[in-house]
Amino acid sequence: MLNKVILIGRLVKKPELRESEGGLNYLKATIAVQSHYKNKDGDYEVEFIEFTAFGKVAQNTAKYCDKGSMINIVGSLSNNVYTDKKGINHYQMSLIANKINFLSKNNKKEEIPMEEFNDDEVFTLGQ
Repeated sequence: MLNKVILIGRLVKKPELRESEGGLNYLKATIAVQSHYKNKDGDYEVEFIEFTAFGKVAQNTAKYCDKGSMINIVGSLSNNVYTDKKGINHYQMSLIANKINFLSKNNKKEEIPMEEFNDDEVFTLGQ
């Protein structure tokens, strides 16, 4: 079986690193992905997709990306199920970013010390 999502888009705002109660670094951010389809006015539609990243992937993305940075996300879908106070089950699909590739030239490759990340976690292209 396969659960893999690949997206290329631009960050809609600067990602902010957060820390969970258990001390795990994470971020939630949104990218704008252009559709292949045009609307009735002849403009391409844009999908806004929220994703979550953890650990070094989150740390490096927050540190080296900004609003408008083009990134490639390789991740998977996760089905979140929870029960609210009224006992009603809710189902929500989430995108978990397992790898984020920096594609924008404005990402500062020369400022990224190699010891800060593993090639499997993040890389910069196009400098």
